[in-house]
Amino acid sequence: MKPTNPLFYLITIISISFYFSSCELQEEVITDDPAIELSFSTDTVFFDTVFTTLGSITKRFKVYNPSENAVNLSSIKLGSGNESSYSVVINGFQGNQLNNIRLLGKDSLLILVEVLIDPQEEDLPFIVQDSLVFETNGNVQDVKLVSWGQDAVFFRGIQAVDCNTTWTSDKPYVIFDTLVVRNNCNLTIEEGTNINFGPNAALIVGGNITVNGSLQRPVIFSGVRKDEGYQEVPGQWGSIQFTTGSKDNIFNWAIIENGTIGIIMGTPDEDNEPDVLISNSIIRSMKALGVQCFNSDLLMVNSLVYRGIIGTVYFSAGGNYELYHNTFAAVSPEFFRDNPSFLVKNYEILSDKSIITDDLSLTMANNIIWGKLEEELFFDFVSEREFDVSASNNLLKTLITEFDANNILNEDPQFLNPSENLFMLDTLGESPVIDQGINLGIETDLAENNRDENPDIGAYEFIK
Repeated sequence: MKPTNPLFYLITIISISFYFSSCELQEEVITDDPAIELSFSTDTVFFDTVFTTLGSITKRFKVYNPSENAVNLSSIKLGSGNESSYSVVINGFQGNQLNNIRLLGKDSLLILVEVLIDPQEEDLPFIVQDSLVFETNGNVQDVKLVSWGQDAVFFRGIQAVDCNTTWTSDKPYVIFDTLVVRNNCNLTIEEGTNINFGPNAALIVGGNITVNGSLQRPVIFSGVRKDEGYQEVPGQWGSIQFTTGSKDNIFNWAIIENGTIGIIMGTPDEDNEPDVLISNSIIRSMKALGVQCFNSDLLMVNSLVYRGIIGTVYFSAGGNYELYHNTFAAVSPEFFRDNPSFLVKNYEILSDKSIITDDLSLTMANNIIWGKLEEELFFDFVSEREFDVSASNNLLKTLITEFDANNILNEDPQFLNPSENLFMLDTLGESPVIDQGINLGIETDLAENNRDENPDIGAYEFIK
């Protein structure tokens, strides 16, 4: 057969190339149909309380082109332009306005949104609104951007609060790094006040603090982030710490949440008078412990401690501890834990391997100590120092048989709904703690319900 002319091959290749270049894929063909509208994964991007001068978390949403054909977005822009409190990143490009963006058929754009709010000199929260506007083929659509802004009193770096200061609920307080209440100084915090901490921030008390909350308006100590999903995240800040010489501290109707350790006490002294009183309070969602005390004197009444990843309380190196009508619950299914949640010992081993020890006295009455493990109590002592534990009319999750005589052991207290953090007693009225307490003169419970002559064990009285 005679060889084919090479010119034939060249013509064929050119023809095929021309054919494919003229047959653009449908999803790449731009349509100018004015009936085409974009769709969005949300119609509103909402930020919960954002403190002024602090940036928000990043939120995201997607823009979809439902058409078979590509569309040209002639502009995507913030409605307030350069005056906007919001910033956006569109498919990796940042700017208040981007023009002529091609979006293929059945494809999407990813948009990231943040907000940074300027101070407004207002006490109450205020709304900051804008919109991200999309123009396509003459159609104008938008996604609303909405935030609650909140002015606050800020403490940055290491600072000391003025002596004999009172904080009110007019504005929240935001602590970065460390705020100190100096020796012989008092900080009073009135009901409804919110104290917010940045990462690893701490309140260190060498003097004393008085927290005057109420059931309806507790004083809240929590992390600085208020966005959805942060409400129960532990470890967002450090702790409230009491140092040597601090005394006469009162926490009444406080909520302490989302930190590393709620309260740390290191207040050794010669007497057994409580250096800290915790009453009608809730300590929850801690990365480590609810309360840790080192040779200190603590009185705790009518309070609830739960969701500590390591445990609820840790008392060591001596001290005097009195616990009445409290509930300590270590039942969170999302946290793995293989050690008891309630730890007491009259010694402490320091980092240099030296041992500090002192006499320890623990008095417990009308408490619930409950958890997922077979053994939730850990008691240990060195014989050179006293280790005195008095426990009566408690419900305990323990294998320690010495507690069997005057306490209820290993019977489910039947909380209302612990998975929803409801540690009241179940409404069926079958809890073993009902009417099993001793009358200590504590007339109301953590919800301000009246206790009867035969009070129930724990922080909550059963209500039919």
